[in-house]
Order: sequence, then structure tokens, then C-alpha cells
Amino acid sequence: MQTALGTEPIYTNYTQQFKGTLDYVLFSPMRIRLMSVAGLPTPNEIEIDSGEGLPSSVYPSDHLMLVADVALSITGSGNIMTNSHRSGYRSNKTGITGSGMMLPGTTKRAGMR
Repeated sequence: MQTALGTEPIYTNYTQQFKGTLDYVLFSPMRIRLMSVAGLPTPNEIEIDSGEGLPSSVYPSDHLMLVADVALSITGSGNIMTNSHRSGYRSNKTGITGSGMMLPGTTKRAGMR
């Protein structure tokens, strides 16, 4: 497993009483390729908007949102499937799926209309 930021952040929870890391984005580099990661706000940015801690009108939770853009590797080789690799796979709004895989949020199988 790897962490999306490379190292553990100093905080993901920022309140008056506690400032520390409670939340993580872990992934297997053989199945998921990390494309980009959004940075966390600095303590100064948090305190300007919310005083000494969260939640606030800008950050409505005491946990900061962790955001990572990832690409899935269907083969497990770490390679990303693209439109040039169409053997049995098709691209759709939910990503690349194989003909026997269930589409997220539906009861249809990929390839069925």
C-alpha cells in the first residue's frame, strides 16, 4: 500500500482541541495509478476562515476533504487501459468495464443496452 500524498499529512482533522491525522487514502499501485492529489489548506488558511478550528462556513466538517484523481488498472499490471485497448472492453460514463462486470449503480451488465 502507498499513501496518496507520499507521506502522512500533519493533519486531516483540525479542531480547537485536536489537530492530527485521522483520514487516509491508501491504494495498491498494481491496481490504481495516482494521477493527481489536491493539497490540504495550511493552518493559516483554515484559521483565517474559521478562527481556531473546524468546522466553519468554508469547511463544514472538522475533517478536511481528501481528493485524489486515480486511474484504474484492469489488468493488474499497473498499466492504464485506453481507447486503443478495446479487446472486450468499452468505455462508458462510469469508466472502462468488461463484458461480465456490473456497472456501478445499475443492475445492467456492461455491454448490455
